[in-house]
Amino acid sequence: MGKRTKLLATVVAGVLLSTLAFTGCNGNNSKKDSKSLLIYVNSNQDETDAFKKIADKWGKDNGYEVTVKLNDNKDDFSKLKPILKSKNCPDIILGIPHDNLGNYVQAGLVSELSSSDVDTSDIRADQLMDAVKIDGKQYAVPLGQETVALFYNKDKVKEAPTTMEDVVKLAKEGVGFNYNLTQVYANAGFIQAGDGYFFDKDDNGNYDPTKLGFDTEAAKNAYKFIKQLSDDKVINMESTDDVALSDFTSEKTGFFISGPWNVGAVKEKLGDKVGVVALPSLNGKTAHPFLGVQMGCVVKNSSKQDAAKKFLNDTYADLCEAEVTAGNRLPVINSVEANGDLFNAFTEATKDAVLTPNIPEVAAIWNSCGNNIKLYVKGDESLDDCAKNTMSETATEVSQIQSKK
Repeated sequence: MGKRTKLLATVVAGVLLSTLAFTGCNGNNSKKDSKSLLIYVNSNQDETDAFKKIADKWGKDNGYEVTVKLNDNKDDFSKLKPILKSKNCPDIILGIPHDNLGNYVQAGLVSELSSSDVDTSDIRADQLMDAVKIDGKQYAVPLGQETVALFYNKDKVKEAPTTMEDVVKLAKEGVGFNYNLTQVYANAGFIQAGDGYFFDKDDNGNYDPTKLGFDTEAAKNAYKFIKQLSDDKVINMESTDDVALSDFTSEKTGFFISGPWNVGAVKEKLGDKVGVVALPSLNGKTAHPFLGVQMGCVVKNSSKQDAAKKFLNDTYADLCEAEVTAGNRLPVINSVEANGDLFNAFTEATKDAVLTPNIPEVAAIWNSCGNNIKLYVKGDESLDDCAKNTMSETATEVSQIQSKK
């Protein structure tokens, strides 16, 4: 979330592409036998430049002209679908947040992949491969990952706390603490503490969007924790990630919850004063923040399936490394190392993280949950109403999404 475009990227809009992004590219895919590839990058300029170097070398070695383009407009999925279905579509898309995969698959935009297409045997964890699968079928390859954790100032805190209760105690004693208090992504680790969940899974391990966890004990404990932080004036409910970052880098606070996208800004201001640990436990339960995975996909309508798959296979390790070095992501394969101690700490924190659901219905959780948390924190809803209304509103949005399938 640097800022999480992926964080929340997390709504359907985060994957999107404008028609203008491909203006002037008609020549790239107009001939089925042309030795050219078009790659779209759903990220930032630094990653695009890094991917371009990889693509240029591969193109030179394989006799291909490879065009790499950064999309500047990520706000309208309706503009993406016709482009990916057109004869001038890109052949490959890099940097898609995995929680959008369900939408791509549902719309028939990406090709199914297999282990023979791209070698992912060096992958660090099974759930990284789960991120790129829908109903057991693989449609992408993992390139990078991220989660949230606890930054702390070593000058203010002698030892990193292991419980959120200790974080709050130290914060009240003058250490200070801030994060985006009512943002669902930032609080997912607490809502899912212990055996909490957003969508439960069926017997086959697939997400069941009809089984919601907003009224579980874990969720209610998280809501109470968030409200208490506001009631005790530890954190202002209007706080944002930018405000919390500023408070931390100016040493107004000693604790800050955020992701690896803020490591550069923190290191620049505080240097070796900064430490990172996995989110501490809440009420004795292990916190399980969301894990986000950046993906690479082959566009289904591309006439150059074999070349696109060969590119991903030949350059896979290099693409994964570029996500780490240029994109401030965390490594997904063993042969790529994290970019320094703080990123190592975030990589360690991914062990407690759980995947953000990658089904289309994931779009339903953000607004309903976030809005009701705000109402509860403000005192406009009771705890039971917060849970009940979140369940009801999310279920309604899930039904609306399913009706459009």
